[in-house]
Formats: sequence, structure tokens, C-alpha cells
Amino acid sequence: MKKTIFLLLGVASALCSCTSSKVEISGKLLGLSPKTVYLEQNSASGKVLIDSVTLAPDGSYRFELSNAPATPAMYNLIYCSERVPLLLCKGDKVTVN
Repeated sequence: MKKTIFLLLGVASALCSCTSSKVEISGKLLGLSPKTVYLEQNSASGKVLIDSVTLAPDGSYRFELSNAPATPAMYNLIYCSERVPLLLCKGDKVTVN
């Protein structure tokens, strides 16, 4: 009985630790003229531009970060000189409209 319990606990902990190391950020932005969305990371050494995407004709966009940190890190989604702060860590899926 004890072996079964330990086996089940081991399997459960292994499944919980297998979260994706990717972060997905997506959404739809309408009504403004700029066509590019930027993603920057805030760190102790300053702000670093991570990626940029061009909006689709319907205003949708999608970022996928691989190797995201296990602990939350600060990012900014930038569109039309406006910054939307995001606190992200691995496995997060965020929608910003």
C-alpha cells in the first residue's frame, strides 16, 4: 500500500512539474493606425526589446516566448507608445485586447 501511495505521489509531482516553458501572448487591437506591437522585458539592467509583430488585417497578434523564466518577470506590451505591464512566467497564456 505504501509503495502505491509513493508511486502515485511521484507521478503526480512529475506531471505538475511538466508545465510548458513557453509563454503565449495574443489578442486583437482595433481602431489605431500603427501596425506593429512590441514586447520588451524589464530587468535590473534596463529594458530590452524582445520581439515585435505586425498586426494581421483583422488586428490580431501573437507572441510566443520560449524558455520563459520559472519565476515571474516583468514585460511590457507596447502599442502606439502605450505600455501594458505584464508579469509573466513559464506556462502563462495571456490575452490582451
